[in-house]
Amino acid sequence: MRVRVLSLVVPLVIASCAGAGPWGHAPEYAPVPGEEQAVEAARDLDLVMAQREPQEWTKVPVRLFGVVIKGTPSEPAILEVGVRGLAARNLCDAPESESCRVTVTDKNFGVLRVSLQMTPQEKSGSEQMTSGSLIRAVGMLKPDADGKLMLDASWHRHWPRGYYVTQSFRDEMRH
Repeated sequence: MRVRVLSLVVPLVIASCAGAGPWGHAPEYAPVPGEEQAVEAARDLDLVMAQREPQEWTKVPVRLFGVVIKGTPSEPAILEVGVRGLAARNLCDAPESESCRVTVTDKNFGVLRVSLQMTPQEKSGSEQMTSGSLIRAVGMLKPDADGKLMLDASWHRHWPRGYYVTQSFRDEMRH
């Protein structure tokens, strides 16, 4: 009897430990391995304050979520992103975690250029980083050639278009 119960319970425990996967399919934001360490010393970017006080903001690492507006496939890639906020909870289509999507605000809080090293998967194929992709990036702000601030990313995470949602989907998806 004990063996039979274990044979039913163990697969459920293993499945529950699988995590939210690379796309964060969970009711609340789920970091990938290494993400917590990458973001722990960084502060959330306040783009208005960074533009007002660049000397202060260029001294500390910052983190942001942004939707790619456009970019160049150079090395490193230079992306123009609309800075977004992360929702307190992800939107879900059903009670199962697999139906949840990382959720960000509808509106940009400003536009910033981000320099980062793309992975081979982000350069082409179904997981390509293109206009409409979502990124989370951590790095240092620095002036670009025009004197405007840009983020030199030391770490990033990427969601292809369609792998995340904005809060505008709240009427179609439930929490």
